[in-house]
Amino acid sequence: MNMNLVRAKIVECGLTQKQLAKALGMSSNALSRKLNENSDFTISEVRQMCRILHIKDPVRVFDLGIEEGGKT
Repeated sequence: MNMNLVRAKIVECGLTQKQLAKALGMSSNALSRKLNENSDFTISEVRQMCRILHIKDPVRVFDLGIEEGGKT
């Protein structure tokens, strides 16, 4: 997961990590652990983040195990 892109999208959307955590239904500590790659995001959390942060190309931001050309 490209955490720099995620953090940039948070700022671009005018949110704080605390606000994003609340929108995702988790504590700010839990979001911080996930952003620091000490814990994994669930698929549901990734979907929510894409919606909240207006991420149109989740494969570029999140390492979804999908390579170009549709091969895994």
